[in-house]
Amino acid sequence: MSILNEDLEFADAPAVVKDAFMRGVAEKKPFSRSTVLYRLVTNLQNTGIGEWWQASSALSEYRFRAMQASAPLADYSRARLAVSVDWNARMDSLCKVMLLEDVVGFEGRSRHQPLSRQLTNVLLIGGGNQIWIPNLTTRHTRIVYYGTAE
Repeated sequence: MSILNEDLEFADAPAVVKDAFMRGVAEKKPFSRSTVLYRLVTNLQNTGIGEWWQASSALSEYRFRAMQASAPLADYSRARLAVSVDWNARMDSLCKVMLLEDVVGFEGRSRHQPLSRQLTNVLLIGGGNQIWIPNLTTRHTRIVYYGTAE
């Protein structure tokens, strides 16, 4: 059985994906079966399963940093992951998945992005660690939590 994305190289990724990583650099990385990943989504807008993730270990750090900054988790995460409101309007729900099989993805630091298409002079700082796993579907994952992010 082949491993999802094992033959994919970051050099072949779409330009929009490369532009989402600082200096256009991401490391090819295997993620083993039973790995838990998470992402913040806008309830009823984004699907739970997508291409962009974070390691589950980052969630407690992001919650702690948001609390230190007296900011909601969504606001802190939006700034560090540079998630435009055009892509994910509210980031009000947390989706955690467990991988059901080994997959390959690309991990690196997020590059700054504009807050929105209308506010291109307002930048989200980026610098947070993100994971891009293209072609990921419900066949490769099981949702272990979907609910409130706070």
